[in-house]
This record gives sequence, C-alpha cells and structure tokens, in this order.
Amino acid sequence: TITVGINRQIVLRFTNFTLEGNKRCTEDYVEIRDGGYEISPPLGKYCGTDLPPVIISHGNKLWIKFVSDVFGTRKGFSAEWDGTSAGCGGTLTTASGIFMSPNYPMP
Repeated sequence: TITVGINRQIVLRFTNFTLEGNKRCTEDYVEIRDGGYEISPPLGKYCGTDLPPVIISHGNKLWIKFVSDVFGTRKGFSAEWDGTSAGCGGTLTTASGIFMSPNYPMP
C-alpha cells in the first residue's frame, strides 16, 4: 500500500514492465486498486510486456499486489510514484498549460 498525505493523490508510473502474460493475466500480474485495501475499487490488472498507463489515485492511497507463479521467469518491473499532486480544483493563472479530468485517460 502506498499512502501519502491527506488531500493528495498518487501518480504511479511504470518505467519497465516484462512479466509473463496471457489475455486474462492469470500467471504473473500486478493488480492496482484505488484505496488502501484489497476490496478497494480496481484500477487495473497488468501483465505481459506492454507498459501500463500512468495510474492516478482518486484519494491518498493505492493498493498494489504482485503475483508470480513458479513457472517461467521474466525480467520483472519497476515503477515510481509521486504523492505531491493535489487533485481537483485550483485556479489556472498562466498564459498556457495543460489540464485534464481526474485519472485521465482511465474512467
């Protein structure tokens, strides 16, 4: 579980990702949930070699589970996270910039 300060969000970026994979991710996989618990809403289940999208939590916790079976080996994965994002709200004051809805492009 990654936990950051109250009123903050977590931005999780996978920098390398090479796991066993099939269409249903039943062998090796990384599961991510939006909250601090195994029953929190799912954000994704990832396997194979495609780099997962950037994950942005709705609150200040992300629950992450890595599962690996005893068959086959791959390189694994690495990820980085940042908990300084303040989420929704604010006033845009620069001449130009970028903004997006929470968790874009995920629902």
